[in-house]
Amino acid sequence: MDLFRTPNIRKNAIVMSLMWTSCGYCFYGLAQFTGSLSGDIFINVAINASVTYIGGFLSIPMLKWFRRRPTYMVLNFTCSLCLFVLATCRGTTFAVVLATLGTVCSYNAFVLVYMQTNEIFPTVVRSAALGFGSMMARVGSMLAPFIVLLEDFNPWLSPVLFAIPPLVTGIMCLILPETKGIELLTTLEQGENLGKMDDKT
Repeated sequence: MDLFRTPNIRKNAIVMSLMWTSCGYCFYGLAQFTGSLSGDIFINVAINASVTYIGGFLSIPMLKWFRRRPTYMVLNFTCSLCLFVLATCRGTTFAVVLATLGTVCSYNAFVLVYMQTNEIFPTVVRSAALGFGSMMARVGSMLAPFIVLLEDFNPWLSPVLFAIPPLVTGIMCLILPETKGIELLTTLEQGENLGKMDDKT
């Protein structure tokens, strides 16, 4: 309940939970959607998994050097763009490339959200925030298979529906304070004042 007791922490908790949901929804959805694209299903899935594994190493310099909000926006907008373009070129080899790039961006956004949650919420509610965010990501991942099935009704519907949440949450992350390089918070008071201090500086 401490996540929702005060206005600033409550706002951060709601926005972060939506970001977690979007990451789970998009990442697991794309992982399943890749298998339905043109070409051999086993090759497509293997390519997707291999490139995502390699792309995961990009998260190390990403977290070390870049600011959280613009990085999250770039990753989500790139993922969303790939999916919107994918909706227009189903049945081509390029579609596999777009889906793989989208998966890599979604995966790195997932890693970033883990780190950002630790930085935004103080120690007294950090584990609760991570648990709540993880639960919301599972909600997204549970919805994803049903969205994949919608391609039976219209081939462009699934990629478009997967493209919308990262686009929306990429914009919503601007509500959150920038946390790159800050000292980890320990008290609820520090968590409540985090965004307010940014507004004054």
